[in-house]
Parts: sequence; structure tokens; C-alpha cells
Amino acid sequence: MSPIMVGGDDSVKWAVDGDNVRETESRIFDPEKSGRKRLRHAGIDETDPGNFTVVIRLPKNSGERKAFLKLLTAETKRLTGQDGGKDAALTLELPIEDRRHNGSAPTSDQIRVNWKSSTSTSGTTGTPGTPKPTVKTGRPARSS
Repeated sequence: MSPIMVGGDDSVKWAVDGDNVRETESRIFDPEKSGRKRLRHAGIDETDPGNFTVVIRLPKNSGERKAFLKLLTAETKRLTGQDGGKDAALTLELPIEDRRHNGSAPTSDQIRVNWKSSTSTSGTTGTPGTPKPTVKTGRPARSS
């Protein structure tokens, strides 16, 4: 199963794994020339029809956990009975679990989205799991 994992690490830390990747692109750039680097990462992981599984680790702090569950309940009630139109979305705020926030070890997989990658290699280039990535730093990457 391929996941995207997001969590705290005195900032925000993320990792994306794909098991049958067709293409990837990563671009680091500084459009305002401010010294702050921005990242754009995109890719395609081949899948068969299926579902996402979304896992959210609840806040460790009991007050924050209760507030999060209250918000989840309110959002669920708000969405219940809607026709499920194209704009229906569940929106939640979740405290970032890191040392600065709660004093404990960061939760590296606080939010996790899983999906099942396809086992078929049709439509992919090269060997599944070893795509030729494109890495950009504001200009095209060099070929190796």
C-alpha cells in the first residue's frame, strides 16, 4: 500500500511513497528572492479502481482531542443530508504534534493517506517503483 504521511518534527515533516510510479516532479524555488525556499512536488502512482484510506492520529492532549472530535462531529452533522454535490468537503483543523506544541516526541505519521498501487506495468515507463524523476531547482534538471 502506498502512503502519504504528514506529521510534526519541530515543523512539518512529510513523506510520500509510491509502489508503481509513472512520473514525478520536484521543484524548489524562491519566487520572491527572499531566501525562503518553496517546494512543489507532484507525481502519479498507477492504481486500479479503489479507495483512499485516511488515518488521523488524535491529538495527545485531552483538551485538543475533545475539541477535534467536537469539530469532526459538527462537520459530519453539517454534511449529513447534503446532496454530495461537487463542492461538498470535510474541513478540519488539527494541531501539529511536535516538541514545541506538546513537549513530547513528534508524531511523524499524524495524517496518513493510503491507497493500493496497481500491480500492472501498463502505461508506466521503466521498471515499476523506479521512475525517472524530474528534480527542478528553478531551472530544468540536468540529465545524468
